[in-house]
Amino acid sequence: MLGDSNSEETDVKGRRDAWFKYFQRWQYFSWGLLVFISGGSAAVASQIVPPVVRDGVALAVALCAALLATLQPQRRAQAYRQAWIAIDLAIKASARVAPDMLDAIRKGENIIGDSHAEKNADADRL
Repeated sequence: MLGDSNSEETDVKGRRDAWFKYFQRWQYFSWGLLVFISGGSAAVASQIVPPVVRDGVALAVALCAALLATLQPQRRAQAYRQAWIAIDLAIKASARVAPDMLDAIRKGENIIGDSHAEKNADADRL
């Protein structure tokens, strides 16, 4: 039985790490698109690039804007962030972290992310 519990713990921690990586990737992808769209738009509008290049840059900006609107990477990043917070708090609760400490972590995450890390009912029973 101990092996099963250890395997489950390893699986959960692996999932937490994967979700955090997905959060980072979607966040970086979103930022990259936004930076390219902003810079490309400025370059096209200011006409600092030659007309031949300007059309290509304008097309690339339009495609990046379409990707941003279609894939909504910021929304996906936020979803992975919230999932990561939830699983991280559950791991800490199962490790018998003090409820006050879990509450402080939850509040800190809410402040940092401007979101709401849900309170785990099981954490209150510890």
